[in-house]
Amino acid sequence: MPENKRAEQLAEVLKRELNDFFVKELELKDALVTLTQVKVTADLKQATLFLSVLPESHFPSVLNKVEKSLPLARRFLSGRLRLRLCPVLKIVADQSAVKYSIIEQALVDLEKD
Repeated sequence: MPENKRAEQLAEVLKRELNDFFVKELELKDALVTLTQVKVTADLKQATLFLSVLPESHFPSVLNKVEKSLPLARRFLSGRLRLRLCPVLKIVADQSAVKYSIIEQALVDLEKD
């Protein structure tokens, strides 16, 4: 059973809205940027965004653009959501895509043997 249903609901809405924001507002033409997960604290004041960037070599430049756009993203969310306070946003690199590719490559190597 979810510990805080409201936090989970807000996390899903933030994930959807911020993915739209990254696509429409940031104009990242050379990289695919996806929010893979959003975790919101129980008091709804902070949100941790797990960001995945493909190709991985573009991650530092994309992270820089995304971090600079966080105040704009909060304003974007304030206009789209009915919340007393918009949560403080924090970006974290999601390394799951890299881990999956390493595992996939290991499985391909095993099949060759």
